[in-house]
Amino acid sequence: MLAVGEPIATAGVAANGASYPSAGRGRYLVCVLTLAYAISFIDRQIFSLLVAPIRADLALSDTDLSLLQGFAFAVFYTGFGLPLGFLADRLNRRNLMIFGIVTWSLATSAAAFAHSYGFLFLARMLVGAGEAALSPAAYSMLSDSIAPDRRARALSIYASGIFLGSGLALMLGGSIASSADQLSGLAAGWGVKMQGWQIALLVAGLPGLPVTLLLATLPEPGRGERAVPADGRPSFALSLRLIRRRWLDYAIVIAALALLSTVFYGFFAWFPTIVMRRYGWSAARFGWHFGPIVLLLGPAGMWLGGWITDRRARAGRAAPALLPMGAGLVAVLVFGLALAAASDVTVALLLSAPLMLALALPSSLGPTFLQAITPNEARGLITALYLFGVNLIGLALGPTLVAWLSDTIFAGHLAFGLALTVIAVMPPAIVLILGLNAKLEHS
Repeated sequence: MLAVGEPIATAGVAANGASYPSAGRGRYLVCVLTLAYAISFIDRQIFSLLVAPIRADLALSDTDLSLLQGFAFAVFYTGFGLPLGFLADRLNRRNLMIFGIVTWSLATSAAAFAHSYGFLFLARMLVGAGEAALSPAAYSMLSDSIAPDRRARALSIYASGIFLGSGLALMLGGSIASSADQLSGLAAGWGVKMQGWQIALLVAGLPGLPVTLLLATLPEPGRGERAVPADGRPSFALSLRLIRRRWLDYAIVIAALALLSTVFYGFFAWFPTIVMRRYGWSAARFGWHFGPIVLLLGPAGMWLGGWITDRRARAGRAAPALLPMGAGLVAVLVFGLALAAASDVTVALLLSAPLMLALALPSSLGPTFLQAITPNEARGLITALYLFGVNLIGLALGPTLVAWLSDTIFAGHLAFGLALTVIAVMPPAIVLILGLNAKLEHS
């Protein structure tokens, strides 16, 4: 049994003589998987810029739209995540990711042809089902391809796809949303009757298909750092037994990151709408102001977290990812409250920069910690459990909680709802992470 705080690399778990690919092949793998992850976030973030035209065209409320942004996606993302994570521990991970990308790309483009709330809801559910195949397989594949002393940075670069995709969606999607009338007229000239938001969703689904060609060039790496000899596919019972050994450590990290994700998804879903409604900004103006902040500071925070963790790992610190995670959570609380109280758009945008850095820093380190303490046979499943918690709580609850508070309590002042969300969930997340770090450092 693994000792508390002991990583797989030094816990007596058989590496089965596995050798890691060359540095060049490892970098190529990281780049391709990061691109795939970035593409997966384009359709999520572009939707937040299309709230106004979709609401007007389909006569929806803020709560209806929040369910499209959160619940409709999250229910299938989490529901399919667990079986797909289990399959990632047993089947060809590259092929599983290709299947997922094709599914979510076609579903995103299909949403462009929605003329009812039900059809759009169904399309968002299928997007979630497709995207559920990516990260469990990707994290497992990266862990088998990157040596432990460089792994935190590699996983952080992959996780930065969240911000790369969101930043690009904000800049390009804002321009598309603001050109809705012109795009509709252009489509009408070709005999196609489509609104601007429909064209935006159609385009957002296309980039994923070429990425599958790049994925097809990746070899399936051997599975190292196993808990049992590689004499066949391990059973589901074995995976559960391996996870049960460290269940409390897993539960604390997943709970803390799930609470953080409530702030993360609530912020990303409604901050564009807050600025556009309160200050009369167009989607294009907002996207080109906020998009670069996301595009630059999000990956910077991810890289910083990975760099600190790798340095702490080389210094022999127990659970090296947990202390920077706790520091990031404290910074999210401070800058989140300051942003929610901002009354000037310039101040709000300036505060969004350090908030973005703070949100990014702990976001990639949860998976890094989980991969470090989990044998190969259960890495896909534990990643799926992590994503299940994060998305079931954060993605399903975050956007809807902010919208519900706006619709029922705060009469449209979404900033107060965001502030309440931050106040409600961040302190327990900080206590959980810092408490676990203290436990492992002194065990």
